[in-house]
Amino acid sequence: MDSYNVGNENALQHGGERAVKALSAGTSLVGMAHQLQLEVHDEIERDGLLAVMRVEAERYLAVARLFFGLVLGAESLDDVDRFARRFGWLSSKAWNMLERLRELEGDPNAIDYEDIVKELDL
Repeated sequence: MDSYNVGNENALQHGGERAVKALSAGTSLVGMAHQLQLEVHDEIERDGLLAVMRVEAERYLAVARLFFGLVLGAESLDDVDRFARRFGWLSSKAWNMLERLRELEGDPNAIDYEDIVKELDL
């Protein structure tokens, strides 16, 4: 996306932290985060929600695979632990999004988590 100001790492870092605080507080995004929100809105309007969800799931899965490669090449147990935690979180997010997409698209093979919970009697 061309709205990222490549090379301005300080602004990206602080813009991101400010955006997280705005999300937590329920306030409006400002600056770069607001610009990206507008871009996301335009993408959803243009391509549809499911298409945007699919791209995001693919991105999470791609980054998860990067971290899996780091796990395999890690030289210390601390690195293995750190990279494995990132891999687990990212891959879990990706597969949850993909499963949700299957449900929204009406896939008859989609997993019904409510039925699983009922079967487990939780």
